[in-house]
Amino acid sequence: MSVKGRLADIRPRDILEIFVAENRTAAVHLTSPLGFGHINISGGAVVHALYRDKTGQEALSELLSWQDGEFEVEPDATSTEHSIDEETSAAVLDEKGSVFSEGIEKAGLMDYADDSVSLINKLLKLDILERI
Repeated sequence: MSVKGRLADIRPRDILEIFVAENRTAAVHLTSPLGFGHINISGGAVVHALYRDKTGQEALSELLSWQDGEFEVEPDATSTEHSIDEETSAAVLDEKGSVFSEGIEKAGLMDYADDSVSLINKLLKLDILERI
């Protein structure tokens, strides 16, 4: 199931946390007034990021800072590019912390926090995500 939504509703860092926590493989495509970028996750590890002429950690850090724009998640999409190692991936995701847990608690979604599929389905029902 592909999903898309607005970065104003769910931040890039939170999107990645869902797929990393479930050891999933996916491509997250991001668009904003700043341009276009994508992040690849393989088996729960962020393995590649691309934004303009930047790749790896530099691109990932830039994309994670976006607060305006849209995203689309392409499940099971693999990448032949590997510009981020597992240690770097974990460090960047932990770098600034996430409001994901705090946000799902405030929204009354704690029952779904341990199951990303259920959480995504609930977010679809709340019109925070859109199925495509």
